[in-house]
Amino acid sequence: MAISYYCPTCQNFCSSSEESAGNHAVCQACDQEFIIPDEDGGQAVKVKPVRDNQPMAGFWQAAFRDSAKLLTVGGNVTGAVFVCAAMGFKFFCGHANYQMLTFYVPLGFVIRIISWGCICWYLMCVIVAVYEEQDELPDIEIGFGFEFFGNVFKSIFLFIYAFLIPIIPFLLLSKLIVILTPKLLAGTSVDVSLFKNWFIFCGVFFFPISVLLITVARGLWMVFWPMNIIRPIVKSPFAYLFTASVVVLSAAIHMMVYNYVTIRGESNAVIAMHLAANFGAGLFSIVAMRIVGLFGRHFNCYLPE
Repeated sequence: MAISYYCPTCQNFCSSSEESAGNHAVCQACDQEFIIPDEDGGQAVKVKPVRDNQPMAGFWQAAFRDSAKLLTVGGNVTGAVFVCAAMGFKFFCGHANYQMLTFYVPLGFVIRIISWGCICWYLMCVIVAVYEEQDELPDIEIGFGFEFFGNVFKSIFLFIYAFLIPIIPFLLLSKLIVILTPKLLAGTSVDVSLFKNWFIFCGVFFFPISVLLITVARGLWMVFWPMNIIRPIVKSPFAYLFTASVVVLSAAIHMMVYNYVTIRGESNAVIAMHLAANFGAGLFSIVAMRIVGLFGRHFNCYLPE
């Protein structure tokens, strides 16, 4: 018995054998890859966007209008609560170290690692979901036991990797500048530290494209080839500048919020205000990573194959 369905992208009529249900297939009309439905008349599910030679229209509308209503959709509550729970856990327990007899237990450090791992894992899921043209935030499927800890540590590693690989060349260059410029600028009023801060900023600027390339499973080695990072930026400079600005703002907000141990002696109202600020930082990071995914979706033609 044949299963009839329509391509989720171009609505081309498709037909497959019953034994093919659940397998991947490609539309003959538009090359969209999808999963064959389990029953006749079912809906095929996209697995990745169609690669075109031109950027997809609507980036600015999706980045502003759709992002503004992202957290008001009922289906997105679960993801928002998950991130807020991780931020709250880190807020209250992130510095709760204990001395047990003669043993020092760095419980707070472990809690911070797990909390940040959960947040990084979900933010990467958001990038992938948006890149694959899903309108709602992804479900929470982080796993249990070894799978849970594997996802936590893997996500932290990938975020650190995506941050360090672009910034290391600039750090080395800034170090060279700090060594050489005092002799070259002797007798002038130029502050050498400005060069260092500028090069560090340049490295941070490339983090969004770096984490995008890594997250959408294009290979860790992709970020070592400069053109893989530079080409999307040069081809779509304003969109990337906006994307990078939002990501940098999100990181700055995370750096400015306080944990409970810092404000422990304050009133309940002040503590509640800082807890709300932590929630806001977590939610804004979802929006920031969604925009990273949108950049990948709309300018997919500039990304490496």
